[in-house]
Formats: sequence, structure tokens, C-alpha cells
Amino acid sequence: MKLINITTRYYIILFLLVLALWSFAFYFIMKRQVYNNINEVLYNRSNNVIKHVKKNPSDINTYPLSDFIFLEISKTQFESLPVEVYSDTLVYEVTDDEFDDYRKLATKFQVSNQYYTLIVIKPRLESTEIINTILFTLLPLSALMILILVVSARLLNKKLWQPFYHIIDFLSNYRVDNETKLKKENIAIDEFMRLEESIQSLILRNKQVFQEQKQFIENASHETQTPLAVIQSQLEILLQLPELSNNQAELIQSALKETDRLAKLNKTLLLISKIENEQFLERTVVDFNKLTNRLLIYFEEKKEKLKLSVEVISDDKYDKCIIETNSILAEVLVGNLLKNAFTHNIPGGKVIVNITQSFFQIQNTGEPIPESHRLFERFYNRSSGEGWGLGLSIVKKIADINNWMIEYDWKEQKHTFRVQFS
Repeated sequence: MKLINITTRYYIILFLLVLALWSFAFYFIMKRQVYNNINEVLYNRSNNVIKHVKKNPSDINTYPLSDFIFLEISKTQFESLPVEVYSDTLVYEVTDDEFDDYRKLATKFQVSNQYYTLIVIKPRLESTEIINTILFTLLPLSALMILILVVSARLLNKKLWQPFYHIIDFLSNYRVDNETKLKKENIAIDEFMRLEESIQSLILRNKQVFQEQKQFIENASHETQTPLAVIQSQLEILLQLPELSNNQAELIQSALKETDRLAKLNKTLLLISKIENEQFLERTVVDFNKLTNRLLIYFEEKKEKLKLSVEVISDDKYDKCIIETNSILAEVLVGNLLKNAFTHNIPGGKVIVNITQSFFQIQNTGEPIPESHRLFERFYNRSSGEGWGLGLSIVKKIADINNWMIEYDWKEQKHTFRVQFS
């Protein structure tokens, strides 16, 4: 989820929580205010009535009854009752045929030697009416506020975070061997300015390290190949000497073989390093059908030696398997998979190549592999005595940088390697 959406969502959740707490508090404050107002009305009303009755005692029985009642009480009751008591009560309304909420004030007073209780009642807003008032007033306003908040937050965040998205777009397309520079923008936000400066500094350091590493690899490869070539040539000259004994010839032959393997290891490690440093960025259209048929020619000797059956299967829907990738890496991938299939086969076995537009698959007969989960690890040797166990690790690396999926399976006495293009 995008940062702007997460931020907006949190803003809305926070707003709704604050709104809920505010509505809850507003309800009780409003209810308290209503009660205070009604109590004040009841108090004023009772005072006016009591003042009038004390001035005109004869009106106590003739005073027009509307919202109050006189009750005569004894002196003992008078002394025991509190001066004022506010309470809620229900009054039956004939018109509505229901009980409505009223507020009641009971107070005592004395006229001459007579003691009375005055009860004054006034209608009040019901709790449901208060809640409905709040809901019908606040809900539309809250919905409008949320809409304004969401729109304004998205527009504001989009503008504020624009430099960040610019940096992200640049980094997603950045290549260490590319001379493209991060375009400097006028940023008024300190954090983004620091981020841009840090990325600029990081890019410069990475380029420097990349160039140094690239130079080191090239120099190391060149400097290593030269003495190896000299050693090979010297050993070959020694083999031509007539005075060599058989034991001496075998020792030199063994040394020559290991020197040859060391030279191949040097080239392989150099290739891996170049792949990891993404030095094969040039992409072109590769026909895997033609590539496979061309590389199979190099394994004719192995095929004849083991009397292997080779079959190439292509999807009838496609005349060609055309994939956009680096041609050198494609050749290395197919070549290593074919070499693996021929090298680790059995006499009279099979090699089956299946090529479609969506995958490239090679099957070969052979013995089961212990610890097959380590097949793509570097220097994992399958006890064949050939190679350094780097072929399949190179295949895995090539698949990874092309975002292809490579799978291995052992079924029906066959090893299956599948490179899934899509």
C-alpha cells in the first residue's frame, strides 16, 4: 500500500476516534446544560409562585393550576424535608397517548402557620431527542469534514511527497554503470534534502567502488591468465623431452591437466563476477531453438561415446522461442544446462530438450543426487570429477537477473531442469 494511502487512512481513523469521543462528551455537556436551564426555570417559577402566595395567602386555593401543585404538610414533615429537590419524572400526555419526560422541583415554604410543598414541573428534551439532534446535526457535517480531509490530505501529501517519489523513480531505474544523475530539485523539506544529498553521495561511492572492482577483476584475470599460459606451454614442452620417464610424464600430464582446470576456473569466476556486477546489460532478441541446435553440435562426441538419445521438442504453436535477453548470458545458460545433461548421464541414456515460448526445459537420465537442494550452490560437486561445481550456480544467477524461475525435479529416473520465462 502506498504511503499516501496509509497516511490518509490513519488520519481518518484518528479523526473518527476524536469525533466519537467529542460526540460522547458533547452529549453529556449538552444534557447537563439542558438540565441546568430547566432547573433555573423551575427555580424562578417556584420563587415567583411562593412570593405571590405569601403576599396573597387567600390565593393558595384559588391560584390557577397550570405547571405546579400545592400540597399541605405537617410541621414535622416540613422540618424533615429538604429545601429543594430536583428530579426527573414522567407525565402522561393524552394528546400523544404516551409518557413524556419532565423535570420536577419540589420545594417547601410556610405561609402563616401553614406548611406547604410546592411541586413545579416543566417538560425537557428527551435523551433520544438530544442524541437525534447530535446525530442529524453532526453526521452530515462529519461526513463533509471527512471528505474535505481526505481530498485535502491526498492533494497536500501528494505535493509534499513529490520529491520522495521522484527519488524512488530514479532509484528504480538506476544502474551503477549508467552515467544518469539524480536531477536536483528545489526542495523545501529538510528531510528530503538530506535524503537527496545522501543518495547523491551513495551513488558517487558506488560508482567509484564499481569501477575499482571492475578494474581489479580485469587486472586479476589478465595477470593470472598470463602465468597460467606460460606454465601450460612450459609443461607441454617438457612432455616433448625424449629423456622423460613414464612416471615423470604422468606427473607433468597431471600438472598440465590441473593447470588447464585452473585456467577454466579463472575464466568462470571472472564470468560470475561480471554477471553479478551486471556488466551484461545489452539486451537483444534470442532464438532459443536456433541457439540450442547450434550448441548441441559441441556435444556430438559425448553423445557418441555414451550412445545417448537426444530429442528436441518444440511447441507446435510456435515456430520459434523468442526471448529478449542478453545473447551472451543466454548462450551460457543453455550451454551449461546441456553440458550438465551430457556430463552427468548414463550409457544409453536420454537427453530431452523441451522448448516453448514460456519455458526452456532439459531432462536427462542419471543417478539420483544426494542433497539436491544444494544443486545451485557454488562449488557443490556432484562427484563426477569434472568441473568445479559452478555451472548450475551460473545458470541460477542468470535466471535471477532476468527474473526467470529455475526449478529442479527428479522423477521417473530423470533429472529435470526448467527455466520458466513467464
